Amino acid sequence: MTDFVENLAKWTEWAESENPHLTRMPGDWSDKLSLFSQLIVIKIWRPEKIMIAFTNYVKDQMGQFYIEPPPATMEVIFPDTDVKTPFIYVLS
Repeated sequence: MTDFVENLAKWTEWAESENPHLTRMPGDWSDKLSLFSQLIVIKIWRPEKIMIAFTNYVKDQMGQFYIEPPPATMEVIFPDTDVKTPFIYVLS
């Protein structure tokens, strides 16, 4: 908290930047905090950026495979359906 209070202008400048989730935090906080802890700071200062930041976190920690939706073409899906097995598609 002391660093936030003493360097409020730098923290405000970081928080008001267009992409704080891609910018290093003031001081050496990007080195001090784990990537997950940095997500918490982003959630506090810029909650609208948390989904983008979390997507980047998952991509960096687990890989691109976990952030891309699987291909869903009718050619792939249709063979798994029949009269008793409906097809329900959820868009998110």
